[in-house]
Amino acid sequence: MSSHPRARKTIDPSTLGPPLPPLSILAILTSRGDGTFHWAIGLTGNPSDEGYSPRTFRKCHATQLNGPGWEFEDVEHDIAKLQLVKPLCVAVKIDSLESSTSASKARTLLAAVPMGEVIPALESTEATFTCRVWFKAAAMKLDESGVLRCDEVGSLERELRTLAERNDEVVIQGGPYIVHEYASG
Repeated sequence: MSSHPRARKTIDPSTLGPPLPPLSILAILTSRGDGTFHWAIGLTGNPSDEGYSPRTFRKCHATQLNGPGWEFEDVEHDIAKLQLVKPLCVAVKIDSLESSTSASKARTLLAAVPMGEVIPALESTEATFTCRVWFKAAAMKLDESGVLRCDEVGSLERELRTLAERNDEVVIQGGPYIVHEYASG
């Protein structure tokens, strides 16, 4: 993971932001420090599961960390550690997960979203594959599979971008991330 241009050396836990909602599908936007964001799907755990923390989530996303090609990554993240490298700007609850089993199903579906290519449903609006384009394809796949309800991915994208842009400078300066619930499904 590349370091944020203004990455902090330590984190004051009181500046983190609110806990993440349990059993949720989240849109995760992390600040790149230049007014752009890395887009990912976050899956939070069940409070009754051993090791559960409201400050951790599964980050499922498209990445180029290991070279020029795109690959899927599914990794557990601790927000405090993430804030040191690439700060979480917004976490927006898109929908709920019924159980840990539905989280596993979501992870399997997300791993199957094509990498490095714009899916046909997005070709009219997207020319190049990016993590944001993967995010949109992933949301559509989860919607088609009945894991989440997101009728209009363009509306979701606009809301996420607006929230992230409003909070980007706050996060860059060491302030808290935002946890929000998507206004429409």
